[in-house]
Amino acid sequence: MSQKHTYASLAKDIANHSSDFAQTLSLGNLLDRHGLLALSEMSDATLKTYRHLKSTLGLATLKTMLHGTDVETLLAMQGTLTKNGVRYRHLIEILQDAKEMGFVPSREACSKISLSFMTLGDYAGQLAWDTTVQQIHPGFTPIVPEDSQPESHQRRPYQQHHHNHNNHNNHNNHYNSEQQKQHNDQHQYQHQSQSSQHLKPNNNNNNHINNNNGNNHRKQHNKHHNQGAQNHPRNGDPSEAISRACRVGYAAVALEEISKMVNKGLLPSPQSIAETIQVCAKREKERTTNYQELYDLAMRSVDMIKDLTQRRAAEYEVYNAMLVANATLGDMPAAKKNYDDIVELGQFPDATGYATLLIATTTGAIDEAHDALKILEEVKRHKIKPNIFFYNVVIGKLSRGRKIERVLEVYEDMIASKIRPNAITYGTLISACTRVGSEEMARSLFEEMTSSSNYHPRQGPHNAMIQFYVRQKKDREAALRYYQDMLDRKLSPTEHTYTLLVEAFACIEPYNMTEAKHLVQSLKRGPIRACEAHYGVLIYSYGVIHHDVAAAEVMFNNMHKAEIVPKGPAYQALIEGFITANNVNRAVELRNELLASGQPSSAYIENTLIRGFGQAKNIIAAEDIFSAMTDPHAVKAPGAIVKEPSTYHSMVTAYLEIGMLDKAYTTLTMMRDQHYPELVIKPVEEEINVA
Repeated sequence: MSQKHTYASLAKDIANHSSDFAQTLSLGNLLDRHGLLALSEMSDATLKTYRHLKSTLGLATLKTMLHGTDVETLLAMQGTLTKNGVRYRHLIEILQDAKEMGFVPSREACSKISLSFMTLGDYAGQLAWDTTVQQIHPGFTPIVPEDSQPESHQRRPYQQHHHNHNNHNNHNNHYNSEQQKQHNDQHQYQHQSQSSQHLKPNNNNNNHINNNNGNNHRKQHNKHHNQGAQNHPRNGDPSEAISRACRVGYAAVALEEISKMVNKGLLPSPQSIAETIQVCAKREKERTTNYQELYDLAMRSVDMIKDLTQRRAAEYEVYNAMLVANATLGDMPAAKKNYDDIVELGQFPDATGYATLLIATTTGAIDEAHDALKILEEVKRHKIKPNIFFYNVVIGKLSRGRKIERVLEVYEDMIASKIRPNAITYGTLISACTRVGSEEMARSLFEEMTSSSNYHPRQGPHNAMIQFYVRQKKDREAALRYYQDMLDRKLSPTEHTYTLLVEAFACIEPYNMTEAKHLVQSLKRGPIRACEAHYGVLIYSYGVIHHDVAAAEVMFNNMHKAEIVPKGPAYQALIEGFITANNVNRAVELRNELLASGQPSSAYIENTLIRGFGQAKNIIAAEDIFSAMTDPHAVKAPGAIVKEPSTYHSMVTAYLEIGMLDKAYTTLTMMRDQHYPELVIKPVEEEINVA
């Protein structure tokens, strides 16, 4: 055992046997200063003691036992725990207690917590935390450390691996001279100096950018493949403060630093503005930023660069940033324009640019898998170095298309490229394996993930394994083992975890509806509240599994009484119950009630009605529903419901109900024309063959 672990273990023993709460907090403060708090594993017990004292003695009495720094220690302790969606609630609870007791944690301590949310990728939690801190420290914005490190590949989307790295230092020297020139040209930017508000969120929601302004004169016909250096500002350059804020994801801080420079008559570097564009696009709060103004400012800064090669490198950074931003915001025509701008420079988007385009492409699982393979080939052909974000997106798209062989090939390629998988990678891989029923491979990947040196527990992979054993293997005991492992790793269950647990008791023999209902009832008191999905499982179990549609309707009404407004899943479950009860007319009424409430139907609801009409021998009604749905490759009208593989399967089943074998084969041919994987088509073909 290392010396650090020895000290941490000793501190934990002292804390566990101490009846002096103030002494325990002092010890925690000492450990935190030396970076040993997490190792000590004393945070959980100390925080339980804190909450017990608060509930029994009250805050007024507890205040007499604490010092101002003790609150910061409690925050630091809470920061080592509950790394998930409820983490911010526990931290805000301590912050609000501190406010009531008259203690004010320092800005530095609050910034440290804010930065920890960014490290975890919990942007919603960061926003909630920062907003609460502003009640104590008006105008609070996080302090970005001078020595902040760049984020991982997936959080540095502006990184581009060029073939020519020789100009980097030259460009830095050049840019410093350009900064001096900007001091002398303040009058050129006087209109920006008058107000920094132009760069703040634009209340008119003018998010989407038309990048035609002055582009043509910047385009060169002498193409060079992905050449040029990045325009990284050096220490001492005012733009470094912008880049530092972007590296830790503080979009608001980056915008503020840009405004400060503009107010002084200075232009930030193109690279720092490009970083800001991408960080803003990733943050919901900053998505109303005026990207057009940021783009114009960046191109004005580009114009200050005299060297043609360096200017082209800067243009590339800005175009690539705008591509990522527009694709993230869903403005695909603008993103395509950005792509064309990059190609006209003789270059190509970076790995994150391609990955963002893939994410924005939602043409159906099969088409998206084909798109992923095409983009993967393009990235390799142009020798663009993939990053972990790119690999995760490609693996995810291939997984949705059930192309398991290609998923594993891409994973092997990723390992060969010396890119270490993260929790998202493993979660996606495990989901891919469970989609095709590969239990042994899923378990092997899970064990590989949990034993890796850089493993950070996340709920996704655990949920994937629980879902596999609940929905495919129907093994409640195995599902509960992975649930217990989740708890052992101090991971709080998510809303989806609880949905799966309710399914484990309500949908796997021997059924235990008492336990399933108890689980849903317990969610009325916890951080995760009961929702439509949880009630939907109970409705499905009563209506479909137990053939008790009356009990299913009671549960549906109970959901309404709990003030949960159904938006689709609960309706689907109840509709399936009525189809099971051979009451297709009531099922149609429910579908129409859903539409009347302003919510859309879904492919799965329509599929259920197709099967219901097939059972009722009303094949014309079934065909009408099938025909009204849109083929995956057809042009999609607003509100159209796109056929899924299960839609074709449902229509085949309806035809087989009345012995129309030829029509069933015709539908199978239509399904094959959509290029679905053989794994998807085979069960439908087998059903026809045994008919």
